[in-house]
Amino acid sequence: MPVEESFRGSRYEAVVLETDGGRTKIRFTSFTEEEAEWVPTNSLRPPPPTPPGGEGRNPNSWAAKLRVGSLVEMYADGGWWDVLVGEMSTARLTREVSYLCRSPNSGDEHEVTASYLRPRWEWRPAYSQWATLHDGAVYSLLMTVQPPPVADVAYISVTVVAPRAMQKGETLRCALPNGSFFQLPISGNIAAGTPLSCKVPQKAPPPQPVRFLIVPPGMGYGAKVTALSPNGHVAHVGVPPAAPP
Repeated sequence: MPVEESFRGSRYEAVVLETDGGRTKIRFTSFTEEEAEWVPTNSLRPPPPTPPGGEGRNPNSWAAKLRVGSLVEMYADGGWWDVLVGEMSTARLTREVSYLCRSPNSGDEHEVTASYLRPRWEWRPAYSQWATLHDGAVYSLLMTVQPPPVADVAYISVTVVAPRAMQKGETLRCALPNGSFFQLPISGNIAAGTPLSCKVPQKAPPPQPVRFLIVPPGMGYGAKVTALSPNGHVAHVGVPPAAPP
């Protein structure tokens, strides 16, 4: 996609409106007055995850690995720009670190805190991986699939034994393993010890989301894959045995 020189090295959030073969129609969320435009699909990438550790109390902990010359992205003017870390300084009282960042394309310099920075992400679509270029770490994206909705009520089969002789029209109070009770109506005269079977409605538990990742090539059973969820949580996932053919 042709890039205006003033926007070279920047990335902006966009909404996909339509796809047509190898091109996609998008509208940038930062430029509400701009018309939608068609761009090559291979110039797009999904939104990057929160930096590793970002779900904790110190969302900027990843920045501790930054050094002079680290390539990162800086937020400015509604988008994220490629910048190089030039200098780092620490405030005496707050101990907050400031970073003097320089654009490798325009040469412009900005002094910002870590809250305006994020890793320079490289998206590797073949295996759904993100790489952070400042430290060379590679993370497999931990994706979540929401299961289809299920009925609110499920029925469980229960069998009880009549504790005594009972007549038609009586009810038997029965206990379930979860501590709840239900009333079982007696449909005919029965003797003590008669087994009684019925289906009892229970509130169905909500379905749990399914998480998955694409195992990188060359990793066999038992190997550990470093995975990153969209909220920045890092997990180490063991590769399961191969499924039978």
